[in-house]
Amino acid sequence: MGSENPPRAYHHGALRDALLFAAARQVAISGHEKLSLRKCAREAGVDPSAVYRHFKSRDDLLAALALDYFANLADTLTATLREYEGTDGGKPMQALIAMAHGYVDFAVRNRREFDAMFAHHSIRKNFKTDAKGEAGLSPIAVLEDALRFMKPHASSQGISIAELARIFWVSIHGQAVLTANKFAADDSVRNKEATQRIIHTIARGIGWNEAPETMPKESAQ
Repeated sequence: MGSENPPRAYHHGALRDALLFAAARQVAISGHEKLSLRKCAREAGVDPSAVYRHFKSRDDLLAALALDYFANLADTLTATLREYEGTDGGKPMQALIAMAHGYVDFAVRNRREFDAMFAHHSIRKNFKTDAKGEAGLSPIAVLEDALRFMKPHASSQGISIAELARIFWVSIHGQAVLTANKFAADDSVRNKEATQRIIHTIARGIGWNEAPETMPKESAQ
């Protein structure tokens, strides 16, 4: 997450990165609710007033940090999609399921950071353009790519890629929130099965049925 490979101490020209690293440490330890500009400045070794050279407010710093987290998520999802695109003939359904597992796992491993990603309203308007990973894609754009990868294998009944992406995202996000906050089953295998069934249910509901050999088998109840 944002605390990886930190600058050891502030030096000229690196204050913004040092503040983001300090903020990431605070969020990882105590959550975004307790994020303090004064503490960030102290950890970076500068006067609190120096923070305002880069961030207008605590919310501005939190928004920048959230975009970093979204970029990390986008990188995770992109790597998964590219792996499945590179297989012989492609495996679109498995790619979508693997990305869903990756999204849920990301939320579980980084629960406080995941909460922070959705805590700031200012990033919502430009989320798709600003929250980009190294491949230049936001998480929702990666999902749209996955759905385009799947489209030649199925009929989406006239639903646009953007609409489909929102349907899948809302569903998997709900599973991620429930799992990360331990409202879902306290069993990783059962949670993975539930995530897989969510993808299958949506895909079948909109008429996307792959050949049986490419559909992962569901566990017996």
